[in-house]
Amino acid sequence: MMKNDRHANFQWLSLAAVGLSVCVGFQASSMSAQEAGNSAASSKPAYRQVQLGKEAQENAQLTKVIAHSGQLSRSIPALASIMADDTRIIHLRPAGAGKVTNIHLVVGARVRRNDVLLEYRNSSLRVANVELLQAEAGLASAQAQEAEAESSYQRAKQLAGGALSRGEERRRYALLQQAKSTLAMREADMTNASNRIKEFNTTTERGDQLQTSTLVAPVDGLVLSVNTSMDGDLTQGQDVATIIDLSSVWIVSEILPRDAAFITVGARQWTSLPGSPEKKIESTVEMIDGVVNPATGLVRIRSHIPNEDYSLRPGMMLNAHVQSTTRIDGIIIPSEAVQRIDGVDVVFVPVGGDSFRMRPIKIGLESDGSTVVLEGLKEGEPIVTRGSFTLKSVLTLADAAGGD
Repeated sequence: MMKNDRHANFQWLSLAAVGLSVCVGFQASSMSAQEAGNSAASSKPAYRQVQLGKEAQENAQLTKVIAHSGQLSRSIPALASIMADDTRIIHLRPAGAGKVTNIHLVVGARVRRNDVLLEYRNSSLRVANVELLQAEAGLASAQAQEAEAESSYQRAKQLAGGALSRGEERRRYALLQQAKSTLAMREADMTNASNRIKEFNTTTERGDQLQTSTLVAPVDGLVLSVNTSMDGDLTQGQDVATIIDLSSVWIVSEILPRDAAFITVGARQWTSLPGSPEKKIESTVEMIDGVVNPATGLVRIRSHIPNEDYSLRPGMMLNAHVQSTTRIDGIIIPSEAVQRIDGVDVVFVPVGGDSFRMRPIKIGLESDGSTVVLEGLKEGEPIVTRGSFTLKSVLTLADAAGGD
């Protein structure tokens, strides 16, 4: 009598633990020819059956999928980090020399394209503006002299041999050639002066007629460094600040040399932040280092990813999985469908009504949430995915109760 009471109490506690109102029982069921063959071939525990009512299935959010044939690639785990793209690092260098009059640069701050970063009184721009004015005046004078020499020569041609001698005609022709040569030099001076002014008006700098130059952000980015301050003296070409465009970054992963042999350029990679495995970033391997990093003994692989929201910053550590060339064919099922009972991998197959039969299987490979089954399942068979752990718990608790 006492044993029966213990059995009833244990069963009641077991059902409370799984949060279900279930009538638990397992029985020796008649097996299909395929199941009998698989059991004999693999020497696995006998098939067992569990019953779970409709209400209990809803509480467990039990779902089913159809097993299908396919191919699965081995996924190689790797520790990854975010690295800035060196080609997107911009060094701000003034085109002239002078003194800083205003500064809007803060290390770590995000800037937008065309934001004003720094203003300085540009003595070089003042000199360039003066030279431009002089060049313009010299060009205007040369043009006037050339026009006058041309007119004088044309009159000499008309009067040569009459009112004017041939010698005068040749002299005026020589003056015309000299005026043309002077004009060409003044035009060259004007071109040089204009080009010099253009140096103060680029994608990173704007100059005005008041000898003030403004450095602006050529792209959206982050300020990495600032190498000047208010009232600081600037020299032409000085590295004033560094901005990095993080709209695209590198994911740098490190793997064992033996694993590198199974990865090729173009392989897919899945990366997630520690603590957020559900948010995966997919990328494609673009570069595999040909040498081992002497500091770590690992091989680096790189992939490029967009980062428009700047959520990924250089130095961040990530978890990565890289697709390898190792592939296995078989029956593909979700990994959450697989449970382990008595040291054997199993799945639960619906057998009608509220009954589910435990089916031992042989696993070939598990990768990225999917598992390839080599033995124990056929294509098209239904299996339980979500809720399979509940079915395992029911069997385990029933075994424990039966042991009493």
